[in-house]
Amino acid sequence: MVKATFLLLRWFDRVTDRPAIAAWASVLATISALVVASVLLDREPPHRFLSFEPVAGHAGDTVIVRQRVERDLGRGCTSHSHRSAIDSRGLSIPVGQRNLSAEERTAIEAKFPGQALIQFQIPATFAPGPAVLALDIEWVCNVTQRLPWPGPIHQYRAVPFEVLQ
Repeated sequence: MVKATFLLLRWFDRVTDRPAIAAWASVLATISALVVASVLLDREPPHRFLSFEPVAGHAGDTVIVRQRVERDLGRGCTSHSHRSAIDSRGLSIPVGQRNLSAEERTAIEAKFPGQALIQFQIPATFAPGPAVLALDIEWVCNVTQRLPWPGPIHQYRAVPFEVLQ
């Protein structure tokens, strides 16, 4: 990136024969490069999981996972999440997915400040014992994260729960 900028400036200086124009062009190119770099380096998830309440239920029951979270709403991020439940035998079953816009995330924060509630049904085929709700979340906070590279921000969370006898 630096070498390309340097070559461009040398070419520009030869074309114009005016060092002042080349100097202003280098300032403009540097500022542009810094803006692009700051957007590309935006890789921090806008959602921090702080804690959760233990959950237990029988196979087939609907349960609610209550988590304390910290949301960064200032970046206008959207999310797409996949949820799977994994029982003590290793059986993994999808239990839902959800897309949230920045506006929906703001409304949730206003209604449930600092909380994330996830309702799901424990699959009827689950064996009693420890289990995990696996959350795989993709965040898009700026235009570059819609591209194949660098792509969305990935966040994974495993929330343990108990399947009762």
